[in-house]
Amino acid sequence: AVGLGGGHNAFVNVLVDVGLVGAAIWIAIIVGTLASALRLRKGHAAARRDSLLIVAILVTMVVNSLTMEALAEVGSMSLTMLAMLIGWLGTLHRAERSLSSA
Repeated sequence: AVGLGGGHNAFVNVLVDVGLVGAAIWIAIIVGTLASALRLRKGHAAARRDSLLIVAILVTMVVNSLTMEALAEVGSMSLTMLAMLIGWLGTLHRAERSLSSA
């Protein structure tokens, strides 16, 4: 209402916009993505390489979100990249399952 802009912190913006439940879900998505990428470290060489890249991108986005609210803004490039990382992880997990069953 005062016109000062956003909180310049992704967590603060999520907390203000959607409350504690939404912030918990947002944190669960980020932690779950990180845990899923770390689980792939024990897979094949290509999956290990991709998982390290995903972890690096995710950590960079989280650290960047300490001073910029992009990871919490609808339609931002950071949020789009998070969705792409989750899809990438899903594809890697599916490939790992098909390679381990073959």
